[in-house]
Formats: sequence, C-alpha cells, structure tokens
Amino acid sequence: MASDRYIRWHPRRPTPKKLDPVIRYFFGHGIQIIHENRYWIICLHGTPDSRGLPGHMIPADELYNGERFIEVHPGTKCVDVLTRRADPFVSAIADGLTVFIARALGGSIEEC
Repeated sequence: MASDRYIRWHPRRPTPKKLDPVIRYFFGHGIQIIHENRYWIICLHGTPDSRGLPGHMIPADELYNGERFIEVHPGTKCVDVLTRRADPFVSAIADGLTVFIARALGGSIEEC
C-alpha cells in the first residue's frame, strides 16, 4: 500500500535545485540518494526483524521484497513524499522528511 504526504506552496513550490540540498542534509552521508530527472529515490537498506511480534502484526514476506525506500516527487505546486510497502520505520522517516522539507522551505503539510 502506498502512502502520500503532500507539502504545498503558494503560488509555486521550490525548484529541484533548492529541494536537493534539503533532502541530502536530512539524510546526511551514507544513505544512497538517487536523483533522477524529476524525482528522488532514497534507499534505506535492511528489512524489519519480525521476531517476537504478535502474529497479527507480522507482514507478508512479499510486502518488503528486500527493499526499503522513500520517493520524493515534485508537482506543479506541491511535493509528494511517497512510500510504497513501507514498514513503521520507513513511514516515520518519511513523516520526518516531510516536516523537515516544509519547515526548511516554507511549505505547509496537507493532511490526507
């Protein structure tokens, strides 16, 4: 399941040139950040250890597929911080990144 977090600016969002250093500062060194033409993919290595969790909380193995990542997609007036197949750790990091970008660049978070 995907989860979107939108940051809005009026009238226009910051350029990718202004977004890039904010995203990189948040994660620091040691995290793989892929900046494609119009979006970023932040790769978070590892998978959650489900040992000891109650049975109803253990996700299916195919949910994570050995990958943890966050995507950042700039739109016309907003930025979408997107997670797919996210565990609680990745979701918390994406939430923090959303707040950090909004605070650093004067945006407002849209509650979904």
